[in-house]
Amino acid sequence: MIRRFLPAVSAAVLLLSPLPAVAQTAPQRPQFQRPQFQRPQFQRPGTAAAAPAAEPDAGLVELFGSALLTDKGHKAELSELNGKIIAVYFSASWCPPCRAFSPLLVNLADKLQEEGKPFALVLVGRDQDKKKALAYMKSHDMTGYLVPPEAKENRALCERYSVRGIPYLVIVDSSAKTIDAQGRATVQSTPDTAWDKWTR
Repeated sequence: MIRRFLPAVSAAVLLLSPLPAVAQTAPQRPQFQRPQFQRPQFQRPGTAAAAPAAEPDAGLVELFGSALLTDKGHKAELSELNGKIIAVYFSASWCPPCRAFSPLLVNLADKLQEEGKPFALVLVGRDQDKKKALAYMKSHDMTGYLVPPEAKENRALCERYSVRGIPYLVIVDSSAKTIDAQGRATVQSTPDTAWDKWTR
């Protein structure tokens, strides 16, 4: 009777024993992951975030403040003049000597800019108002900037450089340092070497 009972006990022991190691390490089916789709972000044209404007050199703020305009009459960014040699030109449409000198200055400015030189022309307009000063720039194809006649910076610049008559041209850098107080004579007499003189 004991012998009959042993096989039954052995079978029960086998049923209760843990599965073989091979069974425990059977490969598992990979979990399916649904791909993640992101909806594209729509951005209206012209609404891209603008890069922060560079800070203008301190000398530019000292000279032109917030008065500087483009030759189209729009507000200019002073930082566009950072690191440049600047021709500060006191002139007006009603002045015959100015009308004679302006083409010489414009030709030199265009030449320097075409050569990639960091040069800018700023007209300190001595006409009656901004409209006439801009028309004067346009009539001479003067590409650059304007300190309008109405601006307090216009009067301050005349006092700073002791302007007693026009045309008057002073060459400065963006730190407001005067490079050539006799810019008109330089442009008239030695335009081919003017840049070397201003940058030596």
